[in-house]
Amino acid sequence: MNSVRYLHELQHIDLEIDARVAAIERIDERLRTDDSIPLARAVVESRESEVRAAQSALPEIEAEESDLNRRLASIDKGLRVGGIKNQSQLSHMEEERSRLLEEKSLLEERELEAMLADEAAGTGLAEARAELVRAEQAWAEESANLSQERIVLEAEIAELHRQRTAHLESAAGLDTELLAKYERLRKTRRGLAVAVVENGMCSGCRESLPKATLQECRSGQRVVYCSCGRILYAPH
Repeated sequence: MNSVRYLHELQHIDLEIDARVAAIERIDERLRTDDSIPLARAVVESRESEVRAAQSALPEIEAEESDLNRRLASIDKGLRVGGIKNQSQLSHMEEERSRLLEEKSLLEERELEAMLADEAAGTGLAEARAELVRAEQAWAEESANLSQERIVLEAEIAELHRQRTAHLESAAGLDTELLAKYERLRKTRRGLAVAVVENGMCSGCRESLPKATLQECRSGQRVVYCSCGRILYAPH
């Protein structure tokens, strides 16, 4: 049995497992950290606050307007029914009436602005609520797809583990020290314990290999290591 070829085949299975485990971790991270719905809810809350502020402004303006109209009506009544004692009193009442009319004009402008702000706030709230619904629907669909993808990945991992077990059983005569070395290298070399010889180079560290090392690899007489520590495999 070619021990290095066997380890290379084992590594292929292990790398497939690693890839799927990493994919599951990415799915879990995505499921934990989605913030689209909290952000959409925060916008809704902000728009609701704007609506409340806009709506509270209108009653205050209407109360001011009612008081102002009452005062204007009182002056107009005084001017109509007479009872004005002198020109000074008349001038004072006319000046007060002019001032109140100017104040009323400004108040009407404020009222219009408040009504427009109320309308805009209501539109903004409706849009924010619609966006929240869209975000919830999109997340429900995405999370369902991610969960289904996770189930598929878990099934693939289970099948790969079955293949790994079968592969280990098929080479019961493999040197246990070499297998232990392989496992240690997998942990310290980012999962790549066995490096393929490609164009005279180690596929792990991309360093050129001495001719003697290349010849030993191709002979398959013993296990050869690269200077980076990985086991070298030269396909025939």
